[in-house]
Amino acid sequence: MTVVKRTLGNKILLAIGSLDVGGAEKQMVALAGGLKREGSDCRVFVLNGHGKLRAHLETIGVPVISAWDSGAMPGPVSDTSRAQRRPSQG
Repeated sequence: MTVVKRTLGNKILLAIGSLDVGGAEKQMVALAGGLKREGSDCRVFVLNGHGKLRAHLETIGVPVISAWDSGAMPGPVSDTSRAQRRPSQG
């Protein structure tokens, strides 16, 4: 019997507020790890990237992008924030 592992090959960016230990954070880490194992290019964007779960994500090979790290804002996020700015009323 031959087992063929299906790979997703998708690029996925998960976003969360922090990487402190909590229910949502644990579920996100489990999801990121599963997506990575299935072949997706999974990354995590976090507003405050200095929580306890960051090391675990990096250990399993999931890159962490933090808004607090210098120059770390990914293109689509910064493009979206620019597009939502309203022109000044003058």
